[in-house]
Amino acid sequence: MRGRSVIAKVIVEATARLAAGAGLIALAGLLGVVGLLASTGPAAASVITAFPVDFSVAEGTQFSGAVATFEDDNSPGPTLTPADFNATIDWGDGSPTTAGMIGSSSAAFTVTGQHTYADEGSFTVTVTINDNPPGTGTATATDTATVSEADSLTGTPVTFSAAAGTPFTGTVANFSDTLTTNVPGDFTATIDWGDATTTAGTVTGGGGSFAVSGTHTYAGTGTFSVTVTLSDDAPGTATAMVTSTAHVGTTALSVTSVNFSVAEHAAFNGTVATFTDSDKTKTPASFTATIDWGDATPVTAGVITGGSGSFTVTGQHTYTDEGAFTFTVTVAENSPGTSMGSASGTATVSEADVLTPGAAMTITAFKNVPFTGAVATFTDSDTANVPGDFIAVISWGDASSSAGTVTGGGGTFTVSGTHTYANSGTFGIGITLSDDPPGTATATAQATANVAAAPPPPPPPPPLVPALDPRGLVVLGLALGGCALYLLRRARGRGTC
Repeated sequence: MRGRSVIAKVIVEATARLAAGAGLIALAGLLGVVGLLASTGPAAASVITAFPVDFSVAEGTQFSGAVATFEDDNSPGPTLTPADFNATIDWGDGSPTTAGMIGSSSAAFTVTGQHTYADEGSFTVTVTINDNPPGTGTATATDTATVSEADSLTGTPVTFSAAAGTPFTGTVANFSDTLTTNVPGDFTATIDWGDATTTAGTVTGGGGSFAVSGTHTYAGTGTFSVTVTLSDDAPGTATAMVTSTAHVGTTALSVTSVNFSVAEHAAFNGTVATFTDSDKTKTPASFTATIDWGDATPVTAGVITGGSGSFTVTGQHTYTDEGAFTFTVTVAENSPGTSMGSASGTATVSEADVLTPGAAMTITAFKNVPFTGAVATFTDSDTANVPGDFIAVISWGDASSSAGTVTGGGGTFTVSGTHTYANSGTFGIGITLSDDPPGTATATAQATANVAAAPPPPPPPPPLVPALDPRGLVVLGLALGGCALYLLRRARGRGTC
């Protein structure tokens, strides 16, 4: 910057001489200095001043916007461009640091980024801006990201039976959540059993559907109101409360569960339990059976067959995802009888997905310009799956990766993503689509990114005086000197130019 100050001083002196009548020689000098100034390249920034931009977003929702603005000591003026800087963003939630995108306006430069917070809260975001070599400027802006609650919980009560003096274990309530990305570990549950006893509940499920189960022994018979509360973990504020009903009888039936296996999305129809009763005069109509399938779906009625003191309970159900599920069968003697009993077993639900990648795609992008679009397609043999059943990861071929967005259905899915390449060239992209846990299906597709150099920035406005190199200045000086000589001779009545 000091060199330009000296040049400016020379211009002022030359202009003063011109005004004082020093004439064409001063003009030639002035033109030469202006030409030198116009031909001088932009100076690198040595001082960067950064300003934070606080922002708000809901948990589970992608944020895309400004996180900081900054100025450099070469402003104002179109002397530096976004390509002269680089920026990194630490989102403050323990996730990897990402590169920021830099844009400019007439007032300042802006750093933007994209990120999805998995949970609500207040996070400190650190944006670091550096001048690219040979510049040495650096600055840091510290933002506050306010991530709001996105959960809305709704409870569904459950009616269950238990025997006095016998431990009961089973589901006591079901809940739904509008935020389908939450997992059981995001919640806490309490169960008020209605007999002045409160215990913690166990939360299972996922994808927006959760069940709360617990273990308790009632000391006496009767009907009890069971209050179940599900709450989002701190700092979350979402909560829901539901009142279920427990019918507690005097004696216990001997119930034995029957484990079974089935593929996801395939209808199961079979035996889930057997039970015996010492009163061999009882018939299936003497009892009622209910089945809690263990996947946070509503309890259903079982079908009882048999007689002479030995009975079988069957049921029908379709599991929408693979895994091991604990189901509970409860059998109660109809009024005026009070006998009841329950047993739990394991339903092993196998993987039914076979994923196949589609044809390799080719995308076109520009250096330092965000690309957003589809990068791969997949087919799934299980046509009942929805996008929320999958997880996509995109490796962009430049040592960076990010989560992909899955859309589609009916067995055909598309993976899209957003990325900014820092360099031009050809990059091989790998896209992996996986069934969500505990699923094991996975497939990888390939794509190619052709990244071109970004369109050049608009040229700076032309200088007030055309720039001249040293040779041009010599020619100009000779021409001006010749014309000056011509004017002198003409004044004396002789000579031509």
